Amino acid sequence: MVADLLAVTSLVPGLEGPRGEVQRRAVASWRAADLAVASLNATAEVAEVATAFPGITVVPIERDGRALVGKPVPFVHDLLAFLADQRPRLGVILNADIVLAAERRLPQRWRELAGTHGPATLLAGHRSDVDDLPGLDSPPPRPAFSPGFDYFVMSPELARELARPAAFCLGQPFWDYALPLFALLAGHRVSALRLEGARHVSHPRAWADHSFLFFGHLLTEVLGRCQTQARAAPQSAHALELPVAALARLHADLLGAIEAEGGDGAAKAALATFYDSLQATLVGHLRRHSDTVTDSP
Repeated sequence: MVADLLAVTSLVPGLEGPRGEVQRRAVASWRAADLAVASLNATAEVAEVATAFPGITVVPIERDGRALVGKPVPFVHDLLAFLADQRPRLGVILNADIVLAAERRLPQRWRELAGTHGPATLLAGHRSDVDDLPGLDSPPPRPAFSPGFDYFVMSPELARELARPAAFCLGQPFWDYALPLFALLAGHRVSALRLEGARHVSHPRAWADHSFLFFGHLLTEVLGRCQTQARAAPQSAHALELPVAALARLHADLLGAIEAEGGDGAAKAALATFYDSLQATLVGHLRRHSDTVTDSP
């Protein structure tokens, strides 16, 4: 029997210690919930991942984010393109350290919500954080939900529509905001799931200084997609053209000032402030224009 729900991620080969244990527990929890599992990896990683995780599908990828972040993480649009070819199965893209609590039966909720919300809806899920490995089995009574998203449930049709090339990589900064923003800009419904059961062991961020890079990509993509929407609706194009052009010019001027300063200085601090303000604006937009699904009291 073919599983009706496919989990797509990118497993890290050779991961040891507590984080390796979390990854092993994550995959085991997905399979225990009757999810098919696929991992997209660089060709050099395929054999090691397949050996470490028998029974899952390991898919070699032709391109990765090595030039951006120094490691072969897959691009989100390649995960989406893979999901788009998996009809008629429902798909979930998720980080490789998300452990599903068996007693919460979260995948069943995903199936139910996908059925009631329809194939044009993106289900965007928040994780709940715990302090350590034992916390995966005994979480606090009040879940500590992450402000970002760690998994997305969607139909193959929606995955195909969203699989437009962009420089966002799984698990890297702002990929989790980019996907729901792009869905909203394309006219789709986004439902934010604050459902306990997708658990994550807290750990220090390992992003280095990639936040600047990826937020710059996010801003460029959002502005470009706004312009595309404006061209599709000529009657509102002039109303949108001015703020989009102004933001794009301000962004370009700040980047130019950083280059002139040599990378560090007042211009970089100004860009950080600009990005912080825009991030708050984008997150606020997401919250205003998505509905929220919570556990029943």
